[in-house]
Amino acid sequence: MNGNSEPPAPKKVNILGLVELGTGGIILGLIVFVLLLVALNYFNILSLSRSFPLLSFLPTKQQKSPEFAKTAYLATHAARDLPDFVQFTVKGTTVSRTNSKVDFVKNTKGQVIDSNRLILNWTETNFAGTASISYSNKLTIDDKQILIFVPKLSTSIDPQIKASKYLKIEPMVKWDCTNICLNDKNTETTICENFWTDKNKVKRGVGILSPILYENRSNIFICEVYPTSPLYNRNSCSNYKEATKGLKRHCVI
Repeated sequence: MNGNSEPPAPKKVNILGLVELGTGGIILGLIVFVLLLVALNYFNILSLSRSFPLLSFLPTKQQKSPEFAKTAYLATHAARDLPDFVQFTVKGTTVSRTNSKVDFVKNTKGQVIDSNRLILNWTETNFAGTASISYSNKLTIDDKQILIFVPKLSTSIDPQIKASKYLKIEPMVKWDCTNICLNDKNTETTICENFWTDKNKVKRGVGILSPILYENRSNIFICEVYPTSPLYNRNSCSNYKEATKGLKRHCVI
């Protein structure tokens, strides 16, 4: 072996390869950075598309308004609360959570006129009904009401007997019946109601309006009014009874 052999030549450094590698890393970093900015803008963490008009084309996630969230919450709970209330109160009903359509109170144009109250309409073989529920702004129940339209009930029959034919609940106090002339066509109407406050300070009422004005049928009404409700200071479920103060007792024949 030759002791004076030359050392191996150093490897040549590929400058062009290093440049390409460095450029690729920079490009990759920029792509990741841009994607991160797009993602932050989409989730409304950075408002780039709002702050810079040139970036207005960037997509953003649509945020649901508090009112939308409230509407969805009430619709979900009313779809459970209203059918359950009808089932608990009305005899012979076919209403259930699965076959009921609950909706907000709307006008003839389909516009919501009360964003806190929802209703349920249904029809049975011998009667029809409307139930409603109202929620407070704190999303607690204010009141629940049911109106049942039945064939005309005789005023000579005890109201407890008439109500028990359609209702499962038992009133707690005596019935109060009043004859009222409500209109200029001399249609006399009898309003009977049983209204009490339970141990939980919930006001409950059961009533009969017979006959309904201009119609050959009667109306049985039920309500539950909670302390948070604007209606809590009333002592009747019936709008008719509240409106009859000062009106004449009997029609002029």
